[in-house]
Amino acid sequence: DTRGHIEHAYTALCALATDLGVPRLEGETPLEYIRRFPDPLASLREEAEGLTRLYLVSAYSDLPVEERVLDQLRKFWITYDRVRNRVVR
Repeated sequence: DTRGHIEHAYTALCALATDLGVPRLEGETPLEYIRRFPDPLASLREEAEGLTRLYLVSAYSDLPVEERVLDQLRKFWITYDRVRNRVVR
């Protein structure tokens, strides 16, 4: 389902940031966390901010998540893979 895809992508984003020494702190909101995003992931920032907004709607509201967000998720994964391959060795 779409919410599951969003959660999976957000979890991967957080794991990559954690691998770079910036874990999400206990009690830290997703919006607070994205403000501390690691510098090596700067080229992923736009997609990460969009994903964070999707995650907030998906995880914390009853608003419907339209399937058209799958295109946004595809864009995230393309950029994520490129950035991850560059920063993780």
